[in-house]
Amino acid sequence: LHLLKEVKVLQEQMKSGKVLAAHAAKTLSVMFADNRALKEQIDMNRIDFLLSVIDSDASQRTLYVDLLALLLSNRNVGIKRIQDHVVDRWLLNRRMRQLIINTVSPDGGIVQLSMFPEPVEGGRMRGGPIAKSKKVDLEALTVSATSNSSDSKEKELYALYKANLRLLDALCKGCNSDAQTLITSGEKDRRIMSFDALLQCVGNERLPASLRALHVSLMHHLFVQRPSTHHIRPLRTTFLRSELENIAAQEETLLDPLFESDLLAAQKAHDLKREVIETMSQNTNALVPEAQDGHNGLVLATTRLCHELLRCGYFS
Repeated sequence: LHLLKEVKVLQEQMKSGKVLAAHAAKTLSVMFADNRALKEQIDMNRIDFLLSVIDSDASQRTLYVDLLALLLSNRNVGIKRIQDHVVDRWLLNRRMRQLIINTVSPDGGIVQLSMFPEPVEGGRMRGGPIAKSKKVDLEALTVSATSNSSDSKEKELYALYKANLRLLDALCKGCNSDAQTLITSGEKDRRIMSFDALLQCVGNERLPASLRALHVSLMHHLFVQRPSTHHIRPLRTTFLRSELENIAAQEETLLDPLFESDLLAAQKAHDLKREVIETMSQNTNALVPEAQDGHNGLVLATTRLCHELLRCGYFS
């Protein structure tokens, strides 16, 4: 209870200038890290405050988005109460949705970031209702943002994009179907993330390993993860004959989970398995030269994705 009172105090400090806001946000991050009990008890007004400063303070948006993402899950388990609130107040809000950076693939082999102008009151975009999104090539951005001579705006955009990925990933943890649907649906130019665009990022060796790790984790929780009870039948030692006949009849009518009822179609599952195998083979050898920053994170995220594919029956 004492810590919850401190949350309000620290959030008030986030209104008192850039430096103090950064320190307050970092303190909150430490308080909430791996503390599910504290996250479960947080008042939704505190979440609304974060959403409001994400909307109003573009200079500190990356910091606040990362803090919000931290509150959405704990040790890869989603906190549905907070997830649903953010889905309602952000993904379903026309004004706030314009702040999300979409990942699009207009052509095979090309991945772009699609961003709309800063929203104004009423949910409209600057430039009028027909304002078009701005496209930025993802590979070019990573090269520029990670170079020593890069422009500060490119570094800020790159950092914000990674924070967006962490937020989307946290929204989907625990198989939050509402978040998954809103992220993957809509018109092509306004869709937040498609399977094809995400798959290209997962397998693109020209992207930094730390960024690919975020894409792999999002692939895991957005398209692959299933509830822990998926396809698991309670263990019983004896059955009546009529029960066995009923079970057999049901099994005959069930769709194959890989080819029909899952989010992944057969070809998509095949493509994803190919990329997972390729990534694992290129990054798990102890003799891999010139390991990049974030290499271990990529290996860990890919291993978790591979484990989920095995658990769901995508590998025989």
